[in-house]
Order: sequence, then structure tokens, then C-alpha cells
Amino acid sequence: RPRPGEYARDANAFKTFILDEMGEITGGPKYGVAIPFGGRDKVPLEDILYTHVRCHMVHEGGTPPSITFTEAVVEGGKSSSVLRLADPLGLPEWWMWNLARAVAKAPENRGLFDDYDINKGRA
Repeated sequence: RPRPGEYARDANAFKTFILDEMGEITGGPKYGVAIPFGGRDKVPLEDILYTHVRCHMVHEGGTPPSITFTEAVVEGGKSSSVLRLADPLGLPEWWMWNLARAVAKAPENRGLFDDYDINKGRA
């Protein structure tokens, strides 16, 4: 996190936002979410989302081959997100929807998403 009054560069600002919203994004753990990725035992989720999702999408126009998005599984009427710890890493697609909702609801984005229904998508 930047110190008070210190400019937050993109990586720092993005990762700080992810850390602040981790419980909302994953629907579970809020702190210390780290998973095996890229040959390492524990990679913080905020690092994966910044470096391998955000940066790749912004600079390359798509997701990297090392990551896919997994659909929820419905069993007994209950929907569960699926995190697939394999190569490629399978991130739950609902985490991306939850991240989008967190961005739309963030106070610092007030006014930017007024025409966006965070529960349904664009109005």
C-alpha cells in the first residue's frame, strides 16, 4: 500500500483494491489468498489478477494461455464456483463478475457506472 500522500502506481493501486475487496471477489477468504501458479507453491491472488489477467488483457487484448475461466457447478440446487489448480489455472468466472461489481460500486468510481446495474449488467 502507498503511504499517506504517496502516489499509487497502477500495480500498487490495483493490488490494494483487490486486497480491500478480496472477500467480495472470492465470496470467501479476505486475506492471504495464495494459490499454486507458474511453478510456484503460493502466488498471491492479487498478483495473478494484476500481472496475468489485467496486464495481459490491457496489453495483449486477451487472457494469457496460462489462465482460463471456469463455470460454476450446480449440484442439489446450489451453485459453487470452481477454482481449478492445474495448467492452465482455472479461475472462477464469478470472481471476474464479482470484481466488476466491486469496481462499479467503489466510491472512487461514483458517477462512472450510473447506467450499470451491478446485478444484471448494462441497463
